[in-house]
Amino acid sequence: MLWACVVSGAVAFFIYSNTLDFGFVYDDNRAILSNDDVLSETPLSELWFHDFWGTPLRHSGSHGSYRPLTTLSFKLNALWAGGDLRAVSSSKGFHVVNVILHSATTAAFTWWIGLLPSSHSRLTQWLSGLLFAVHPVHTEAVSGLVGRADVGAALFFLLALLAYKAHLHHRDKRSRFVQMMYLVLCLLSALCSMLTKEHGVTVLLVCVLYEMLFNTRHTPTEVLQHLLKRPCRCDQNNCQDSKKIQEWSSRCLIISFCIFICARACLAGGHFPRFSTADNPASRNESLLTRTLTFLYLPVFNFLLLLCPTTLSFDWSMDAIPLITSIIDRRNFSILTFYCAFIVVVFRNIKCLNVNKPVIAFDTIVKRTTVDVNENNDYQVNSEWLKATNNLQDISKFKDAQTYHSSTNQFHFKIYHRTCNLIKNNSTLLAHRRCNFNHCSCETAVQKLDIPIAIKMSKKRNDSKVILMAIVLLVVPFLPATNLVAYVGFVVAERVLYIPSMGHSLLVGHGLSRMIAWSVGRRIKWQQFLVMIFTAVLLVVFGSKTWLRNFDWCDEESLYRSGLDVNPPKAYGNLGNILSVQGRYTEAEMYYRRALTFRPNMADVHYNLGVLLQNQQRHQEAIYRYRVAIQCRPRLAADFGTVISNCELRPKVDY
Repeated sequence: MLWACVVSGAVAFFIYSNTLDFGFVYDDNRAILSNDDVLSETPLSELWFHDFWGTPLRHSGSHGSYRPLTTLSFKLNALWAGGDLRAVSSSKGFHVVNVILHSATTAAFTWWIGLLPSSHSRLTQWLSGLLFAVHPVHTEAVSGLVGRADVGAALFFLLALLAYKAHLHHRDKRSRFVQMMYLVLCLLSALCSMLTKEHGVTVLLVCVLYEMLFNTRHTPTEVLQHLLKRPCRCDQNNCQDSKKIQEWSSRCLIISFCIFICARACLAGGHFPRFSTADNPASRNESLLTRTLTFLYLPVFNFLLLLCPTTLSFDWSMDAIPLITSIIDRRNFSILTFYCAFIVVVFRNIKCLNVNKPVIAFDTIVKRTTVDVNENNDYQVNSEWLKATNNLQDISKFKDAQTYHSSTNQFHFKIYHRTCNLIKNNSTLLAHRRCNFNHCSCETAVQKLDIPIAIKMSKKRNDSKVILMAIVLLVVPFLPATNLVAYVGFVVAERVLYIPSMGHSLLVGHGLSRMIAWSVGRRIKWQQFLVMIFTAVLLVVFGSKTWLRNFDWCDEESLYRSGLDVNPPKAYGNLGNILSVQGRYTEAEMYYRRALTFRPNMADVHYNLGVLLQNQQRHQEAIYRYRVAIQCRPRLAADFGTVISNCELRPKVDY
């Protein structure tokens, strides 16, 4: 397990090693180079009351993004660089930290996968870790310095998951001090994840769902019934154990989640930020049908980016993704297909957990066991478990149980066998039987277990748990970006997929490992060969795509040119700004005009083109551009007189 973490982390570092000498691009300028919280001697206490861009949170123009730990890391990087960030080499320290964070996150993710109970966990761990390390959708988060918020939040996200896993482990051992320590560590990690980027707080919900899947003998249906305070159909002993479903630790996570959200809302003054129509066109559309269909399509589009990241862009705003205005739009078919497939997968795996309901656990050596018979003639074994072993091959030496009858409707039996562990990774092997002894007055007894069937049943349960956990990781951290709670300031943002891509990597890695194990078990060499070749090609293609995509983030001109096909107006406008600053005025004017052919109401482009024309002494053309800019954005009229009188204006760069 350790080697998988080391190799995955090393691959993650290597694949982004070509970014170490890159400069500041795109949003880095606003978040770092022009952010007083990073550059000046602003007291650290002020960071807790400013947004990510250095504006006070309660200011009407605040962006609303609250990431003080990310800003603090930028400030430490700036101090490390000596405070002069205009030097060519000053950005190297920033990129080194980003790559190290990605490498550490990959290693932590790989380690966490190794703790999941799965019959293919070792292979799943390797494949998922490597896939996460090289996935091309991460380039914006790792190559772009602003993406540190997503990478850092993901690292704290995983630390919280690991801490809660340790808490559950020690809670079963009734070590109160240690379990409390790990629970506090989980809450602190979740808080740090939220302070690094807002959606990191969703790890608390993921922890609760993790416990529901992996740390309770109850099925998802019984858990839901318990939460709704409805009588469940489980046997009496299971119902007596229902207190373990939602213990105080789970309630503590939910309460902490609510407290964190309320505290965050209070800091922002209780209001949501307002974004321009260009940032999120669907949010300002008057048609309910258009908003609904478009917002339903965006998760589908994001999933396709994870599945097949052939087209990537630094910006997906404006008309990069056209609105769905009609029910006959062909994209509605993909919406229907995606959500139907999603529902089928979720319910089939939940059904698998419900059908193969655990009753008797045999994942350890049993010394003395008491069988309690209930009124339905089902039985439940309560026992003191001993140390588990990892020798799956000794399963054939499992001997028959000897059953003894008692007048109190309890049966005591001893099971003698050599060391065995039915399923690796502390999986739970369970069986449900109907008791039937003719000579017993209570007409109940313990029957022999069908071990091969039980093993197969346990494998199915563990596979279903891993699949459901992958879906939880894919969906829950992405919920804040779905526009369900509040409108967000983007249409699609690849950096937002950094944490959800963990679920995608786990899902794909587990699926490939199952296919390989299936072909090996049936000795179908050609199929095994094809699956392994496909896996190797997938990793190589993704790694190559990531390595090449990194160069698009080398400088701003390369970045904007890479987005010309996806978002022409934004790319041409920003490219014109860069070329104008470099003194390449003819090219800059050409790109400004091209941007306006795609989107004529871009006030910033009209303004910047006016500045360029004014500096070339083409005053009449410049005045016309200023007037059009004022028509598109009336508040620019306040500066109109100053603009006309100044012939040395620089372009108003809008990032």
